[in-house]
Amino acid sequence: MKAPLTDVLQDIAGAARTVDPDAVRARGDQISRTARRRRVAIAAFATVIALVVGVSVILRPVDQRVDVGPASPGSSQGTSPNTGPATRATSVITNTAPPPGVLLGDTGVLVIGDDGLGGAVVIDLDHHRVVRRSVPGSSAGDQPHRFDVINGKIITGWGEIWGADVKTAASTKITDGTIYLPGTDDTIWIAAWSEGRIGAGTFSVEQVGVDGAVRQRVVEPKAFPPRDSTGKPYFFPSWGLGPRLLFDSDHGIAAWDPRSDSITWHVGRDGGSGRVLDARAGRALWLADEKEVHVVNEAGVDSVLPVAVPDGAHIGSVRLSPDATRVAVAIATDREADTSTALSIVDLESGQVDRIGNDLVDQKYATGPLQWSPDGTQVFSIGWSYASGTTKIARYVLGHDAWTSETLPFGGVTASAIVTRDEATAWLDAPNTSAAACTPSRVYTPGQATPPCGFSF
Repeated sequence: MKAPLTDVLQDIAGAARTVDPDAVRARGDQISRTARRRRVAIAAFATVIALVVGVSVILRPVDQRVDVGPASPGSSQGTSPNTGPATRATSVITNTAPPPGVLLGDTGVLVIGDDGLGGAVVIDLDHHRVVRRSVPGSSAGDQPHRFDVINGKIITGWGEIWGADVKTAASTKITDGTIYLPGTDDTIWIAAWSEGRIGAGTFSVEQVGVDGAVRQRVVEPKAFPPRDSTGKPYFFPSWGLGPRLLFDSDHGIAAWDPRSDSITWHVGRDGGSGRVLDARAGRALWLADEKEVHVVNEAGVDSVLPVAVPDGAHIGSVRLSPDATRVAVAIATDREADTSTALSIVDLESGQVDRIGNDLVDQKYATGPLQWSPDGTQVFSIGWSYASGTTKIARYVLGHDAWTSETLPFGGVTASAIVTRDEATAWLDAPNTSAAACTPSRVYTPGQATPPCGFSF
């Protein structure tokens, strides 16, 4: 990208609340599409516009059921790509509580999906129940982040930033600001433009707690990644890492310190765009190209993630575990009508790479970004399903050798959060009805709340 921030982003800012059916189909494979071109970060923002305000995504119900029972004593927990698949687990999880959970065993979590239009789709995988409910503060828009869990709150919002309590489901306003950016130390960052749209007007940045307390604030910061050969830098605020804010740029990523309004460190190479993919517990993942993911710490020490990407494949999704000691990596291979997605788990302390035995194969756009359970023992893939009648969910349990997956008979999910079920049962508080009577929202109406409803599946 060879244009200043304000010029670049004004091109994508005006249609935040407009349905663009054709654009979001391209959003389904976000990382590979954006990484192949130097317009990495802006493409991500532009496609999020379409993602959150809707498009028909066609998902064909295709289930892959495999045995992922608890590992027997002495069984392998995985292997590097050079040694073949891990030893097969021999025992089977049994679930005696009716009804049986999906995905072959108790997950212990709720999937709280953002419907992109001001509501949530709450999925209880273990009890076959769905609740649809409004989330005050949630809205359609071109925000790059939605439904991140920070310090016990599910963060959402555009123009006004809100937090929905994980335990009670009650929402409170945190602060005003155009968009929020997740942080790694129980805070969020607010990027604001005085005219209310990305790139329009005076730019300011502040770091706040989920209680709204301001930690740092800078109006019109001056220090940003170095200019390119044309004298026009590209930069965009992306993710907090400790007391600093990471910026995507034309030359990798840069860490900006608001206390001194200066760039503390920069990693990457000239001509190589960078995009932050995840950050937590003192580490960040960033994408240098479609085959190369880097890990960087708060001091700017950078290394390449030791995962081989075969010819014809690309990085599909990556996610740090809650304690930032492991990385789940999805590698996708696009074929004529579908995508084959492989999963590996990388131990950042030892460097060991465990390649999971089976791949997920489904229609394009059915397999979504990876998410860890809060205790770090499971990895989920939640498919995008706005305006669709099905949602594809896959699950991997650490220490075993295979995914399980289910195609569930309802849609309406864009982004999502994974929370512990026992701590979040308030999200399930809704009268039971039928699936036909509890349909997803189709139109965004600011400030409109609808009564919650639930149904079994």
